[in-house]
Amino acid sequence: MKIFILLIMLLSIMSCSTDSQNEDDVNYLSSYSNNEDGNIDENNDDSYNDNQNQNTDNNSLNNENIERTFIVSVQRQGYYGSHKYYIDNQLSSELILKRGLTYVFDLTSSTTNYHPFYISTSQGGGNFNDEYLNGVINSRATSGKLTFKVPLNSPSSLYFNCGFHYGMGGHLIIQ
Repeated sequence: MKIFILLIMLLSIMSCSTDSQNEDDVNYLSSYSNNEDGNIDENNDDSYNDNQNQNTDNNSLNNENIERTFIVSVQRQGYYGSHKYYIDNQLSSELILKRGLTYVFDLTSSTTNYHPFYISTSQGGGNFNDEYLNGVINSRATSGKLTFKVPLNSPSSLYFNCGFHYGMGGHLIIQ
């Protein structure tokens, strides 16, 4: 019995460190979004995933309103190193965003699977503490797109983090 439990633990650890992971296994991770009037909805039913997948590309924002799209991927630092978020194929510890503008974080790379992307008021990650949801559509996404319309009253410092792993993200400077 102990060997069986040890084997299960080993397999779960290995699944977090593989670079090619299946997108469909973790679509359930995104459980919060803003609705059209800006209020936060908590969605706990399975029907949300179907709506989320349909709405990530048609979220009532047209391309003229988007200031910039960031392509997000995950890469390992060295052979035994930890994973980090890369923005536009660069290790980015800091991004500058402007209040009132809309940004898209494109998470369509399969490398973002098992790395739920969210915006927070604190750095670190590894949990969803201090998750920031104002202006965010598709928080905790592991695939698809997270859209962030930076509120005019947003804090001057926010962070992008992974909900499962500490230290993967970076700093968002809000101007």
